[in-house]
Amino acid sequence: MRLAAAAAACLAGITGRRSGDGEADIIAYPNPARPGDAGITFANLPDNASLILYNIAGERVLESSDITGNEMLWTLVNDKGNPVASGVYIYRVVDGDGNHATGKVAVIK
Repeated sequence: MRLAAAAAACLAGITGRRSGDGEADIIAYPNPARPGDAGITFANLPDNASLILYNIAGERVLESSDITGNEMLWTLVNDKGNPVASGVYIYRVVDGDGNHATGKVAVIK
């Protein structure tokens, strides 16, 4: 049953679980992002979170610090403002207490 719940969570866009604090999962949607989408929204973020995105090769694509509110929209551009390629991206969210969440999002162009 646990596997089925995990599969349903992935389909719903729930892609990251916070470690150590027992709070709600990080939600990334739409996942995958497709042409015509404004980007990927990361929701349920902790206060003053930092979000770092990496491509599948492990290269940093984007870093956003001191996020206020519980949501952030990634407009599918890198730190230099260039559109990102299709592919899988790994994210890491860290709060001020050192708790973190990791997950995957995909971009289809």
